[in-house]
Amino acid sequence: MRESTKSLVYVLLVLFVISCSSSSDSDETNNNPPSLPTAINKDAQPDLSFFIDNQPKVQSTTIADTSNYYHARNSVLGFSSFYTFGSVYSGFLQAANQQDATFTDGEWQWSYMYSYGNETAEILLTSKEVADGWEWALYLTYDDGQGNSYENYKVMEGTVSEDGLQGTWTFNSLNPETNQEVKAFDNSWMVTSDDEKVFSVKAYAEDGSVDFSADYIQNSSDYDLTYMFSDSNDWQVLWNTDSNIGSVDDGTEIRCWDENFVNAPCS
Repeated sequence: MRESTKSLVYVLLVLFVISCSSSSDSDETNNNPPSLPTAINKDAQPDLSFFIDNQPKVQSTTIADTSNYYHARNSVLGFSSFYTFGSVYSGFLQAANQQDATFTDGEWQWSYMYSYGNETAEILLTSKEVADGWEWALYLTYDDGQGNSYENYKVMEGTVSEDGLQGTWTFNSLNPETNQEVKAFDNSWMVTSDDEKVFSVKAYAEDGSVDFSADYIQNSSDYDLTYMFSDSNDWQVLWNTDSNIGSVDDGTEIRCWDENFVNAPCS
């Protein structure tokens, strides 16, 4: 495991303990800081319950073939954990919630430091009001006491609307050779209503190119999930939760199923 990864895990564990055990009084003034956002907006997360809840079984008295549906189901659920990658970074924001904010140079700041043995970690979270919400950035300074350190590593940054229903996050990793942050993931979302939303997430290779991406669109009972890969064919899965009808296009063939999840011709 790289040293930078070890240090990040250490900091996250410390922050989890602190955020669960400490508390502070909020500043009850007319100029209160914004509410802290979440690394993952649960309202914007793709709704994959259609594939989780439906597991049709072929009865022994039938010859129904549901392979097309399961081809889509395995693809969708196989990548489901990819949509929650931001939870790794949630500890930083949870810990900031236990601190008092100060207003400095036109922005709100939460700063806190922790140490364990020879290791020290200092975190700075900043927020500045912009036209479409709040602009956020989180920095980490770390020293393991054994000659390995980095300063003001920008862990994450983004813009989130006042109500949290629209925004973007960029999550960085640390290049161990240069001690500079490089883009690891980013995601964007917009929630228009309970049944209308879009969500996009991208993963980046070391050279900065997009390695994998997923785009999710929900419009009432119609769903569209598209995967794009850097080294293989793109995939698109379409389904409707009212009719149960859907299709999967793996870049070589389009396969469809009917209202009973049985293979059907694609119209």
